[in-house]
Amino acid sequence: MPTPVIESTVLESKPQILSGIVHIANQQIHKVSLEEFMQNPPENSEWVNEQIIEKQNMGFLHSKLQVELASLLLTFAKANNLAGIVCTELLCRTLKQARKPDVAYMSTKQVEVYGNDDFITLPECFPLVIEIASPNDVVEDIFSKAEEYLQAGAEEVWLVFPKNRLIIIATLELLEEQSQVKWQLFANTQQAYSPKVLSGFSVNINELLPVYTNQS
Repeated sequence: MPTPVIESTVLESKPQILSGIVHIANQQIHKVSLEEFMQNPPENSEWVNEQIIEKQNMGFLHSKLQVELASLLLTFAKANNLAGIVCTELLCRTLKQARKPDVAYMSTKQVEVYGNDDFITLPECFPLVIEIASPNDVVEDIFSKAEEYLQAGAEEVWLVFPKNRLIIIATLELLEEQSQVKWQLFANTQQAYSPKVLSGFSVNINELLPVYTNQS
């Protein structure tokens, strides 16, 4: 079935339904304090609402996209002599949680403060965060996580939906004297671009998210 054409637009609210994403059942959780978690975080986990949440193992497509996006960011940063650092699967603090984004960009200022030490958790949020949706992710949770990153200081959050072949970029904007989340959708032949953190950085949707004939 051909992919429907979706024009680039600013969404007035969070999309409610995206195909290929279902609810995670029976997810393993454990009670633990943030201090205990920070001392020795279990592998492939996040600290959410005073519980350790085990992240689902990523599949081939997720892993492939993570590497490609990190590589694109790194190439752009080096070509423009930027001092920021590209990270994958590195824990960072939000206002109440400890999250592990798929890909993130550490600002020059953060590198100056933390870049000379080895650490397990960045004590603040990255300015640019990328999360790649997996088939078992809950749609509402993905958008809630984007809002969480923004509230913690992220300037932009990229949500990548491989099977839907689209990218939604969230930013926090001052509208009518109130901070509101702006959701911008990119699909098909469009270029998804960084609106705030990395001026000039963009990715082509067709090149990054090709059609897979064995999608389920």
